[in-house]
Parts: sequence; structure tokens; C-alpha cells
Amino acid sequence: MTQRIPENAFDFYVSLGPTRTYEAVAAHFGVSRPGVSKKATKERWSERLDKIELEVQERIDERLVGEMEDMRLRHMKTVRAMMGRALKGLQQFPLTNGMEAIRAAEMTIKLERLIVGEASERTEVSVEQVIKGEMERWLVAKEPAAASLGDVDLED
Repeated sequence: MTQRIPENAFDFYVSLGPTRTYEAVAAHFGVSRPGVSKKATKERWSERLDKIELEVQERIDERLVGEMEDMRLRHMKTVRAMMGRALKGLQQFPLTNGMEAIRAAEMTIKLERLIVGEASERTEVSVEQVIKGEMERWLVAKEPAAASLGDVDLED
């Protein structure tokens, strides 16, 4: 008499993770692989697993969105606190003595721009610069042709 495949076979199949196989389910429950395959087809294991994995990924994505939002808010609060200190330093010290405050202000401006997704430094290159660089790279001045030996008077 063959052993019946238990109702929780699908649960076990899902729990196997990326290494899941019908063979592993069959071995675990001491049943035949074709029997597991037949049950999987009948109960639509593949479709159910796809649906579960999609829902798990959606939940993870939602959680990551929240975590990323929290992180950016924390970073913005920190940058604003740093900027407050930098501005206070700029007000209290003359420019000759306030270089640390100026560097702090510059750094916080760059950090703030990065957090909101803007470039912190100018990185674009003009078309004119690219063309000029390529011309210098590829166009080489041609040397004047050397005179042939027939044109040269060797006796001088």
C-alpha cells in the first residue's frame, strides 16, 4: 500500500526555499516523486508559490520604502542641525577665523543636495570640451616629408 501525501506537503515545499524540489518533498514524507508531482499539479503549487513570492516581495518593498523614508528624514534632520551650527559659526566669527564654519556649511549643502537626489557638484561637460579633447587626441600634426637621398648633395 502506498503512503498518502499529507495536506501540509505544500507548506513543507514552500519552506524549502530556493532549493525546493518535488524529490525533496517525496523523500521527506516517504512518498513517490510522481505522486508529489501529481498532487502539485492538482493543487497548483507553482501558481500558489508565485503568488506567495510576489506578495512577500511587495511586503518587503513596502517595508524598505518606509525604512528608506525614515533614513532620509534622519539624515535631513542631522544635516539641518549641522547647518545650524555652521551658520551660527559664520555669524560669530569673522571670515578669517570662520573657515571651519564655511567648510561645514559647504559640506552640509552638498549632503542635503545628495539626500534629495541632486548633484552635489557640477559634473557636466560641454560639447565643445568633448570635441576639442577628441580632436587633440585623434588629430596629429603631420611631419614634413624628409627629403629623399637623391635631392641631397652629400659632398657639402
